[in-house]
Amino acid sequence: MNFLAKLGMISALLAVPATANTVLSVMGNLNINDSSDVYYFQFQATGNLFLTVQSYGFGGSSNAPSFSGNPAGENFAGQTIAAGGFDTYLTLFTGLGPTATFLSSNDDMTLDGTCTAPGVAPAASVNGYCLDSRLDQFLTAGTYTLALTVFGNSSYAENNPIWTLGDGFIGLQTPDYYDNFTGTLRTSNFALDLSTNSDSQGTFVQIPSPEPAGWTLAGAGMMLMLVSLRVRKQAVKAPTR
Repeated sequence: MNFLAKLGMISALLAVPATANTVLSVMGNLNINDSSDVYYFQFQATGNLFLTVQSYGFGGSSNAPSFSGNPAGENFAGQTIAAGGFDTYLTLFTGLGPTATFLSSNDDMTLDGTCTAPGVAPAASVNGYCLDSRLDQFLTAGTYTLALTVFGNSSYAENNPIWTLGDGFIGLQTPDYYDNFTGTLRTSNFALDLSTNSDSQGTFVQIPSPEPAGWTLAGAGMMLMLVSLRVRKQAVKAPTR
């Protein structure tokens, strides 16, 4: 999926003063023919943030709490999210591009898979499983990359401290979005709510960026430019006859 298509997934952005929440709803889908696809959201934290990322694609938003005037059962953008999406896996990296380093990750709402653990926003279960993800993270001012993919497709950097986002993801063996936990074939749809609480001293701002495949192309383009400049410089210095 190209960058422009993923950029079009952003459904709403509401920035408010630092004394209140900054919220963002993101909806879209991964490549239906590639269960190892990854969606990236890059952003800048303008100050210390208490960030929460909540997915609703798997079980839907029927149990989502009311927020900022939106009735219960809707995401921050006021839309009802249908169940049926895949089991999400969230990974947060410090920095941008291939050199970004692993910070934290989350698979399910809680370790025991429940949807209503204390202090956790409720999500809907499917066949007794609560497989939507919630990630809570304190961030200092800086740049970050959030990666969303299917459960099992974890980052190599998560288990190797010297590796980075550029080292990629493990990749899944299954060619589709079949979920072994519930025994159902899921869609490639996802829905995320990102928010900060009232204790945050800044906001987060999305940073558009090239796709991971473009990192190599960008590097190659830079090398080509440097080679071109070097050849041109040598040509200028070459003695004339």
